[in-house]
Amino acid sequence: MILIWIKRVLWSLLALVVLLYLLVIGTYHFSNYRYLATLEAGSELVETEQGVIEFSRIGEQGPTILVLHGTPGGYDQGMVIGERLESSGFSILAVSRPGYLRTPGSSGETIDEEVASYLALMDALNIEQVALIGGSGGAPSAFAFAAQYPERVWAVVQLFGLSGSIPDEDSVVYEPSFSEHLIDIFFGETFEYWVLLQIAGLFPEQTLLAEGMGMVNSDTRNRVLEDTGKLEIFKRMMWTSYPLERVNGQNNDVHKFIKLDQSDAASLEIPTLFVHGTADSNAPYENARFLANSIEEAEFITLEEGDHWIFISRPEDFVPEVIEFLSLNAP
Repeated sequence: MILIWIKRVLWSLLALVVLLYLLVIGTYHFSNYRYLATLEAGSELVETEQGVIEFSRIGEQGPTILVLHGTPGGYDQGMVIGERLESSGFSILAVSRPGYLRTPGSSGETIDEEVASYLALMDALNIEQVALIGGSGGAPSAFAFAAQYPERVWAVVQLFGLSGSIPDEDSVVYEPSFSEHLIDIFFGETFEYWVLLQIAGLFPEQTLLAEGMGMVNSDTRNRVLEDTGKLEIFKRMMWTSYPLERVNGQNNDVHKFIKLDQSDAASLEIPTLFVHGTADSNAPYENARFLANSIEEAEFITLEEGDHWIFISRPEDFVPEVIEFLSLNAP
């Protein structure tokens, strides 16, 4: 009798585990489906001479600003940045750089090919000139574009952008552990990050404190946590690095950045503005300063103790100056 009872309990526990597994995996896949559908609905695809490019555009009346997102990212990240500028009368054109979301990596496997894809996009959309905003990992291609096609650019803005090559050790391919392999098999390759995003939505304070998030001090965290608008931007930006359809672009970027040569930026005679925090651990401040010093009359906004999250935590300290810079130099 006891043995029969034990068997019933074990079967009940097994059924409960299977039910919970199906519930979690169903929620995960439905969330991914809905998320990808939303992303696709918010962008367009255009076939150019350099291949397919995904883009989104708002405010088509004013001077055009081409926003190049970071690593990782996509057009959705560019839109988060561009939305702050569109209300000032600019037309925002945000792209998914090669390998991100629906832009295939073949559209730009090198910096030069990536630059050529943006020129092809401008031609396809009948856009004569743009200002370039390069955020984080989008900065190298912004400067390369301006150097190669100066007649098509009326200004360049580097926002907490990468300057100079990244260390070779940063190119080492990460090998997942045995437990991570099991999670990938039973749930999916992006399940762990999806769980992190759910936690970030429910417990943003703990997420901001997590190791590797790059928040340098309590002041930075408090600026976000105590402002509902900034907190919402933080959550949106977290989703713009969600690995779905972005891994190829990130790997492509790493390959480009290992031996990054930005010496041609010294020839720029286009109005150029740098915005950088002194405590940026993702894109060193000293490298941005060095690049800026090579460009004649480049302007520089320094945010003391600012980290790589300044667009979220301290936009009031530089966005008005960026808008003024763009307005003064717009055609």
